[in-house]
Amino acid sequence: MFKVFSKCTLATIVVTSFFAGADQPRELDSSTWQLQWNDEFNYANAELDKNWVSQNGPTENPWVLSSRWRDNAQVKDGILHLLAKKEPRGGQDWTTGNIWSKRSFHYGYFEARFKYAGAYGTNNSFWFWPKQGVKDGLKACEIDINEGHFPNIINTNVHNWTDTYTLPNGRVTHRDNQLHHTLIGKPDHTVEFNKPVKTKKYD
Repeated sequence: MFKVFSKCTLATIVVTSFFAGADQPRELDSSTWQLQWNDEFNYANAELDKNWVSQNGPTENPWVLSSRWRDNAQVKDGILHLLAKKEPRGGQDWTTGNIWSKRSFHYGYFEARFKYAGAYGTNNSFWFWPKQGVKDGLKACEIDINEGHFPNIINTNVHNWTDTYTLPNGRVTHRDNQLHHTLIGKPDHTVEFNKPVKTKKYD
């Protein structure tokens, strides 16, 4: 389940891993927000391509051991399943599923409900990325809402992909602000993020 609310709603939503949609209580007072877009995945698998696009190729990041394909993103019974398979394709030993929203968004409240894959080594992620690029003079930033790892790890991060610098060993890197959280494993456990991400609005 994905919902986008705005009081103004440019990033593209990126989703990887296994997603499920069970109803949970919400704390958002929706009377003060306007629903701009949502997807409950309550349609045939072929219709996924109306709102989402898959990578369909190898992954250049050396930390990612899988290529990503639309074949590994399957909608069934109102649930989007993103499958990881041990199979060589695209020059990598594993294949996985991922999707990017075709629509881009500005500012607002974003809500997603998903379930981690029950296996070590998976990256269950929900993040924002300017897939269509940015205008000259603006910064290309990635906001990782959750890069989750089985059984109980949450990483959040803000990457600034524009302002790079070179380390003494010659490696080119970029600025980020990674926060690491370990859940205590109880169903009612929550993590509160008290440090808001500050952004600038450009018209």
